[in-house]
Amino acid sequence: MPSAPVTVATCTYVFEAEILRGYLRSEGIEPRLDDAEIITADWTMSVAVGGVKVGVAPDQADRARHLLAAPADPFEDDDPHSPAEAASWRALTGALISPLFLGTLFGVYNLGRVIATADGESARTWRRTGWAAVFLLPWLLAVVGFGL
Repeated sequence: MPSAPVTVATCTYVFEAEILRGYLRSEGIEPRLDDAEIITADWTMSVAVGGVKVGVAPDQADRARHLLAAPADPFEDDDPHSPAEAASWRALTGALISPLFLGTLFGVYNLGRVIATADGESARTWRRTGWAAVFLLPWLLAVVGFGL
């Protein structure tokens, strides 16, 4: 009589268990999914039955646990870009996107103009410095803020 399978993983959803089963099969281990049919029929029963259990033969349990605990590829880099490339990419993105916010800057400019003229400051001086700030601020923020 064959021995009972040893549970090496428990998954909440059937698709997670199917992924693990495919991975273990690719490594030469034949797993078995317990309670997958119950959860497929009624997913709300997942907690009640304890999830989908991935079981393997007792003599393959240690190897299966080791495979499931190890990362898929320890040398795989999620971000292939270096930090310097990432910083320059953020600066470029900021320089291209920040002009889209000119409407907000124009609103800030007008608010400053209203406050400045209420205090008696020359509207001409404010207009000159305000427009310079509106056009230079986005690119200054992109280079300094995003480039760090």
